[in-house]
Amino acid sequence: MKDQVGSGRFVEQARGVTANESIAFDWYGKAAKRGHLKATAALAECYFNGHGFKTDTEVAFGLFNHALERGSFDAMRRLASICLDGVLVKKDYDIAASF
Repeated sequence: MKDQVGSGRFVEQARGVTANESIAFDWYGKAAKRGHLKATAALAECYFNGHGFKTDTEVAFGLFNHALERGSFDAMRRLASICLDGVLVKKDYDIAASF
């Protein structure tokens, strides 16, 4: 499972390979299906930014929340940022601070 996440990061960040967001998206998806927490947050980020797949903020928000419920600090930080920026929800400093 770590190999799938690592493969996704290498392909996304073009470490030793040509960058390919679609392949990175696939690797993150495989690892997330197997329960990998960082992969779930990375997959949410892909959906949020449209990396490797069309932008789908509802799916992204759901994945961020799922990862948060399982203890992901990456998802917590990202959801706080979303609340501060008012991207998916109305800007709310109190909710952002709670994360």
